[in-house]
Amino acid sequence: MYSAMAKSDIRQFKNELKLRGRVLFNEPLAAFTSIGVGGPAQVLVFPQDVDDLVRTTEFAARCNIPLFVVGCGSNLLVKDEGVSGIVVCLKEGFNSIARKGDYLVVQTGAKLSMVIRFAVEEELGGLETLIGIPGTMGGAVVMNAGTREGNIAQVLEELKLLGAGFQLKILKKDQLKFGYRQSYLPEGSIILEVKLKLTHRPKKEIKDKMSELLAKRFETQPVGQKSAGCIFKNPPGGFAGKLIEEVGLKGYCLGDAQVSNQHANFIVNKGQAAARNVLELIELIKQRVWEERGVKLEEEVIIIGQQ
Repeated sequence: MYSAMAKSDIRQFKNELKLRGRVLFNEPLAAFTSIGVGGPAQVLVFPQDVDDLVRTTEFAARCNIPLFVVGCGSNLLVKDEGVSGIVVCLKEGFNSIARKGDYLVVQTGAKLSMVIRFAVEEELGGLETLIGIPGTMGGAVVMNAGTREGNIAQVLEELKLLGAGFQLKILKKDQLKFGYRQSYLPEGSIILEVKLKLTHRPKKEIKDKMSELLAKRFETQPVGQKSAGCIFKNPPGGFAGKLIEEVGLKGYCLGDAQVSNQHANFIVNKGQAAARNVLELIELIKQRVWEERGVKLEEEVIIIGQQ
C-alpha cells in the first residue's frame, strides 16, 4: 500500500511536467468507469503523446508514486476511497486507427467498437467475434478479450510497448504469450500500439455475422446498463454465471448494486450504487459459490484504490 501523494509532490508535478494533455486533480473516477462508481484520483492525466506519457511515468518512478494506466474503465472497479497517486488514461491521445495492407495499426486508447467498425468498412474480417465487448484496444490485449468464437490474441501480430527504462520496444507474435483473460507482458510495460493481421472478407458477410452475435449478446447480457462487464473468470469446465444462478443470487441487490437478471456474472449499477456495494456483493458471491458448490471464483474485473 502506497502512501498518498504529498502536497509537495502535486506542486512539483504541476510545475515540472508541463504536459500537453489534460491534467485533473482530485477528480472522481465514477465518470470514467463503465459501472459508474469510484472515488477520486489524486492526479488524472490524459497524455497527448509518448513524450507526455514518458515524462509522467518517469516522474512517478523517480518520486516513488504509484501509477495506474487505464483505458475507458470498462473492466475496472475503483474503490470509494479513491486512488492515491497518478492515474493515466490513454483514451484521448492514443486513439488512431490506420490500415496497412491487410493489417490494422491501432493505438492503445482506441475503442474496440471503433476498431471493429473501421475494419468492417475496410472489408477486413477477424474482429467481428469481439463485437459488443466494451473497452479499448490496449485493455482488450491486456485481458485477451474474447468470446467463445475467438479472442484478440488470434489476430495479434505485434505490440509496441513503453518498457523498462522508458524505452520503446516491439514484440512480435512469437514473443507474446496469452492465456484465458490474461496476457504475459513484460512487467511494468505499457501498450502503445497494436498491429492486427486481418483477412479480406465481403462487408455483407462480416455485418451478417456481427448482427447474429449482437442479437445473442442483447438477449443474454445487460447491454446498455452500467456494469463492469463479467465480474468473474469462468472456472475450469464451468461457467461463473451458471454457478451464481444456481446458488440463488441472480437478481440479488445490495444497495443499488444488483446481480443482473439477464446474466448472473454481471453486476449492474441501478442508479446510485457505491463501490462498497459492488465489493460486498462480489465477496458474498464468492463465499456462497464456495460453500455450496466448492468452486473458488476469481475476479476478472480489475479492482484499484485505497484500502
